[in-house]
Amino acid sequence: MEEDRREFLKKFALLSSVPILFSGCPNTVYGPPPNSENNDTETQIEKNIIYYIDREGNSISLYNKYDVPIDLTINVTFPNKMNRDAENNVYLMNDKDELVSCVKKWEGDYILELKPIENSIDYDSSYTLTIDDSIQDREGNLLDKERYFLIAKFRTMSQKKS
Repeated sequence: MEEDRREFLKKFALLSSVPILFSGCPNTVYGPPPNSENNDTETQIEKNIIYYIDREGNSISLYNKYDVPIDLTINVTFPNKMNRDAENNVYLMNDKDELVSCVKKWEGDYILELKPIENSIDYDSSYTLTIDDSIQDREGNLLDKERYFLIAKFRTMSQKKS
């Protein structure tokens, strides 16, 4: 009972905008760091693992993003060293439920880069990147679908920007 209560409070603290100190545990604090400038809940609980790289090289979350460039590179940043076969469990689909061909390559042990092949992404179209929930790290552990978003839906820009 006490363990369930503690787990609930830890989750509550992670979703709140202020740290919580548990009584009887003076060194145990859960939640965002004090005076944190970034109080974005999704960042605090590390749910965002799917990004695209913009022209300046910045990582931008791909979740529910609109106006995404068609020449995008997608990075999936995993929390653990991944099994190299994991790339077979990550796929991109268009709004007609057709698989979009991508070149996939690993950047180290944690980042899978996906680059849609030329002319496979259209302007003003919706796409879904999915990480199959059977994906495993090198130790054979499944990615925690309660902690991480495994699906990112996005829409490309309506036309080329000059």
